[in-house]
Amino acid sequence: MDKSESEEKIGFKLERDEDGYPPADWEWLWASRVGEGTFKIDNIPFFAKGVSCDDIVTAEQTAKGLIFRGLHRPSGHSTVRVVVYQEDREEGQVNTIVQDIRQSLQNLGCATELSHIPNLIAVDIPPNVNYESISAFLSEKEEEELLEYEEAALA
Repeated sequence: MDKSESEEKIGFKLERDEDGYPPADWEWLWASRVGEGTFKIDNIPFFAKGVSCDDIVTAEQTAKGLIFRGLHRPSGHSTVRVVVYQEDREEGQVNTIVQDIRQSLQNLGCATELSHIPNLIAVDIPPNVNYESISAFLSEKEEEELLEYEEAALA
């Protein structure tokens, strides 16, 4: 995704669990400056919790770059993360499952992004989309043992 010169990256410090996940210490999200020290998040977080697309956040300039300081105004968007399982799948089948899940989520009104980490999907749920329908879809797929999902930021 090409970003304009007016967009900047904001760093979000990540906390790793006992298994070392997420696989990085920082996630850098694209954002547009909307005021002094305030920015609108312009992409779907893969690892940062508590923020979603279009949220207005505060950030501070440091030697590392712009660093997230807090949520200023929530947008009403929600973020979930989906991991598609690979076990007992023929080669190439997982990619088809990932594509089908992304298409189904898009048909339900969500935007999705695919991570560089295989089979990890970030999902943006706009405020006009009923979260219950998304949760029901993901729960059904989870019961089929096709995926697991995490609610990273609910409006």
